[in-house]
Amino acid sequence: MKVQRLKVPVQIKKYENGLNKIQETNEMVAELKIKLQDLIPKIKEQENAANEMMKVLKVESASAKEKEEEVTKQEEEATVEFDAVKKFEKECQGDLDKAIPAYEKAKKALNCVKKSQIDELRTIAKPSEVAVTVFNCVLTLLGKPTKWDEAKKQMQNSQGFLDSLLGFDKDSIPQIRLKNLKPMLEEENMKDAKIEKASAMLVHVGAWIKGI
Repeated sequence: MKVQRLKVPVQIKKYENGLNKIQETNEMVAELKIKLQDLIPKIKEQENAANEMMKVLKVESASAKEKEEEVTKQEEEATVEFDAVKKFEKECQGDLDKAIPAYEKAKKALNCVKKSQIDELRTIAKPSEVAVTVFNCVLTLLGKPTKWDEAKKQMQNSQGFLDSLLGFDKDSIPQIRLKNLKPMLEEENMKDAKIEKASAMLVHVGAWIKGI
């Protein structure tokens, strides 16, 4: 019995300590709950801020992607335009390379024309159809009426006529003249074989026209 009485106080002490610890724990939990309640709005605020930032980043990302696509599109269009310009330049250079020798050949052909040949043709009352066609082409290039009387007028000063053809500015011909000239060049009387049979002078003048 004595031993049993001695154990009771010890056990009571243990229970008291246990109760104290439970009480302390409950107090700590209550304190943590209060702190947690205070933190919840801040956490919610930070969460909202993070969500807003994500929205902004998505918008900026989409905008950046659109700009990148626009820049890529512009680069592609610029490349296509550049290639087209280079192709056009190459074609123009090719045409120029062909045109320059032809024009030089045409000027040399005119140098073979004699003033006496021009004077002789001017005095013909009824010129051949080939001569009329050839000089109609010349008058068209000069912007003059396509009449034989006009042709004779232009040949009145034979040297002046030759000089006007030699100094003719082929790079400043109005498009309307070239448009009018094109079907004339396709006429039967403008074929080399026909002109060669007409006269040597017309051959040289015809070569000048085609060289232009």
